[in-house]
Amino acid sequence: MAYTFKNAPLQLGQPFTDDSGNQYPGNWLESASAADREVLGISEQAEYNKQYYSAAGVAKDLDECKTACKKQQKESAFEQIEPTDWFVIRALEDPIKAVPAEIGNYRAAVRSCCNTRESIIEAATSIEELITAMDSLPAWPVKVS
Repeated sequence: MAYTFKNAPLQLGQPFTDDSGNQYPGNWLESASAADREVLGISEQAEYNKQYYSAAGVAKDLDECKTACKKQQKESAFEQIEPTDWFVIRALEDPIKAVPAEIGNYRAAVRSCCNTRESIIEAATSIEELITAMDSLPAWPVKVS
């Protein structure tokens, strides 16, 4: 659970000082009752996904979120393809050494999966749809060794 004091976030496990100069230990927020927190003016804030919301119930710009999600897909695809880059470089430098078919197929499958994932993300028309889409994207291809 998240808490705020005078509209500023309070970190769980961190000591704090109230308006009267009273100091509270880091475990106070977790061990205090709701009534004790209310007396000090500490309010409980709903948890929300900061990737998609700027505050509880306040969605971020859909296009910006979709752009960020598609960027994540490209980064993930890069991380999966990069270990096989040397096969491609070797084939360019030495045409006798072709890229093994399983490596070429894997790289193509990763790119295709990335394109599919990006299309699913792009099709979302609301933050809620985007969250659902992100939770149900197709799995990446199994890595080759």
